[in-house]
Amino acid sequence: MVFGKVPTTIAMAIEWYGQSLPDAKRTRELSNLKSALKRCLLTGYGFELDELSSKARLQECLSRLSLREFRKAKVVFQEVATARQSAGEICASTVFNYKSNLYRFVKWLQQQDWYEEALASCNPEITPTIYSGHSLNQSQKVKPRNIVPYSLKEEEYPERLKQQLVALQEFWTLSFHPRRRQPPLRPASIKTYLLRIKMFLGWVKNVYRQGIEPNELNLELSTQVELVEEFVNWGLGLRENSYTWAFQVVKAAIFVTKWWEASHPPTLSEPTPERLLATLEFLGLKPTAKFFEQYGPSRSATSRLDALQAYQRSLQRIEKKQPNSRRTLHAEKLLTFSECLQVLEYLEKCCANRRIGSILRSEAEVFKSVQRYTLIKLLVFCPIRQREIRELELGRTLKREEFGYVIRLSPSDHKTGSATGLSREFLLPEVLTATLDEWLNVWRVRVITNHQLVFISLGSKRHSELIGQPLSENALCSLVKTTMRRATNVLFGTPLSITPHDFRRIAITHQRKFGSPEQNEALAALMGHSLREADEIYNYMTPIEKTKKALNWWQPSPD
Repeated sequence: MVFGKVPTTIAMAIEWYGQSLPDAKRTRELSNLKSALKRCLLTGYGFELDELSSKARLQECLSRLSLREFRKAKVVFQEVATARQSAGEICASTVFNYKSNLYRFVKWLQQQDWYEEALASCNPEITPTIYSGHSLNQSQKVKPRNIVPYSLKEEEYPERLKQQLVALQEFWTLSFHPRRRQPPLRPASIKTYLLRIKMFLGWVKNVYRQGIEPNELNLELSTQVELVEEFVNWGLGLRENSYTWAFQVVKAAIFVTKWWEASHPPTLSEPTPERLLATLEFLGLKPTAKFFEQYGPSRSATSRLDALQAYQRSLQRIEKKQPNSRRTLHAEKLLTFSECLQVLEYLEKCCANRRIGSILRSEAEVFKSVQRYTLIKLLVFCPIRQREIRELELGRTLKREEFGYVIRLSPSDHKTGSATGLSREFLLPEVLTATLDEWLNVWRVRVITNHQLVFISLGSKRHSELIGQPLSENALCSLVKTTMRRATNVLFGTPLSITPHDFRRIAITHQRKFGSPEQNEALAALMGHSLREADEIYNYMTPIEKTKKALNWWQPSPD
C-alpha cells in the first residue's frame, strides 16, 4: 500500500470501486449504492438529511466518513433501514435492493489487498507506512566517473603552510585584529573555507603541477586569480561540479587574500608606476608602449582581492545564463505549502504507539518520530536558518511565555548579526505551541543532557555515544532530507530530498503568491534577510504567477 494513493475515505473507496466495475454496470451500480448510503446509512453516522440534499453535499459527507468508521456499516444500515421501514418511509423490497448494493461494496472492500493497511492508516493509534523503500544513501549514489581524490592531506602540509594556516585562523577568529576591516568569522565558516583551500592545494600538487616541491605549497597560491580560475574551470568541466561549488572556491580564495593583503601591505621601497614615470622624466626619457602595457593603470590599480571579486561577479553572471541553473533544479523538487501540510499530517500519524499489525513500537522509535514531526513543523511554519534551529536553546534563544513561544537571537546567534550588530526577536505561530509543549515537556526531558538544546542527536546502533549530543550541520540536514524523502515517496510516489533551506523557498513563494504585500517585509525579517534577498533568491514563482495579479489591472480593486 502507498499511503495517500489508496482510499482512506468512503468517497475515495467508491471511486476505486467504480473503476473495478464493467462499463455497462458502472453508472447504475454507483447510483444505487449512493442512494442506499443516503437513505439508509449516513444518518446513522450523525449526518443530517439537509447535508445529503444534493450530489455535492452527499459527496462532501462521504469524504468525511473514514474506512475505519465504515467497518460497522452493516450494523448501522440494519438499524436505520429497520427504523425507516417501521415508520412507513421505505418498503421492504427497496431495503432488500439497498442491502444488496451495500453488501457487494463491503465485500469488494474486504477483498482488496490494501484494505487492512488502509484501516490502520485511519487509526490514530497505528502508524501508516513509514519505510518507503528509499534511503537517502541510495538516492545519493551516482554512477562512478573515474574520480580520484585530490584534496591535500594534513600529513602532506609543509612547515611553512602549517604556520600560514595558524596565522590565517588567528586573523579571522580574534575578536580584534588591527589589520582586519570586518568582524571575525564564525568557526563553521572558517572550517568550510579551509576545506576548499585543501582541495585547491591538493589540485595544484596532484593535478596541475605534478611533481611540485612540497615547500612550494603555500597560501599565496590561493590569491592568484589565474590559478583559481584554472581550478574552477577544471572542476566545472572535468569533474562536473556545480556553480555552488565554484562560488565556494572563490569565496575561500577571497578569504585567504584578505588575510594575505593585510599581512603583506606594500612598502615604500616597492617601485610604483608613478615613481617609475617620475624617474623616466628626471632622466629625460619617454615611457614606451611596453612600459604602459606592464605598468599601466588597468594593471597596477587592480589588487589580488579586486581581481578575485571581479571574477566572482563574472561567475555569477555566467551561472544566471545556464539553462540548468540552481533555480531550475531547486524548483523541480519544491513542494507547495499545501503539500507540506499533507506531509505534516502524515508525520503526525507516524508518532503513534503501534505500527501496522498492532505491534507496539519502542519508546526510542516514537521519540525519533516525534522529533522529526516537531522539526519539520517548525521549518514549515517558521523557516529560520538551520544553524538557528541547531542552536535553539530553551531558556536562552527559545522562551515560553504565557501566550506562546518567542525566539530571541543576539547578534552572535544569527548569520547577519556579526555584520549588522542587530538582534532578532519574533513570536512563533500559535500552531506550534502545543507541538513544542509536548516535545519539550513529554519527550525531550526523557534524555538527560548537560545542555538545553531543543533538538538533539539520537545516535544509532553503531554510534550510541552520540545520544543527547548537539546535532551537527550535516546531521540536521541528513535528518530533514531523510524524513522528507520517506514522506514524499509514501505520499506522492516520488522521493524528494527537501533540505532545511528549501523550506525558506517554499515559504517565500507561497506568501508572495497568496499572502498580503504588507507581510513581505515582516516575513523577510523573520527569516533573517532583506526584502530584496527574499524576492531575488527565495521567490520561485513562475513568470505567469508573478504577472497574474496584473490581469484586469485597469479595474478598481474591491474594498
